Amino acid sequence: MTDQDTSAPFECEIAARVRDVNLEGHADNVELVRVLDEARFRFLRFAPLVSADGVPFTGVMAAAPGHVTELVAAHHVEYRAEVPLDPNRPYLVSLRVSRVGGSSLDVGLELRLAPDADPCVLAETTVVLLDTTTGRPWAMDDDLRAVLSAYAGTPVPLRGR
Repeated sequence: MTDQDTSAPFECEIAARVRDVNLEGHADNVELVRVLDEARFRFLRFAPLVSADGVPFTGVMAAAPGHVTELVAAHHVEYRAEVPLDPNRPYLVSLRVSRVGGSSLDVGLELRLAPDADPCVLAETTVVLLDTTTGRPWAMDDDLRAVLSAYAGTPVPLRGR
């Protein structure tokens, strides 16, 4: 979208769960995708956000009409380091919007175990906006584009890109 991040990413903490652990004693890769998915869902639907003119709202999708929902079209995930399970340490997830298309967007995600640590997991999720009244992709309007632009940033550095 841009060569440099234009704003701070959205950040949230997701509680570690005992079910996240696999037989090897670290967080299971499928459970980590669920953590990333929860962070993305919080950002789109439940995050306490503030508009450029200081008006609070809940979730990026608040800028879209009520008949619009989102569907995941793709996940690209890279595991960069082991994630040992510590049920008392939350996962730290940062998100940014790395691409806005006609009816879709890409969300870049980074999962860390500490604020100053390198990411353990990098991911990019493509989301298609769906008009539930027609069952067809919804052409994004300027209101939603404006909200998304506040979280614009460079794509996460996935390998092979």
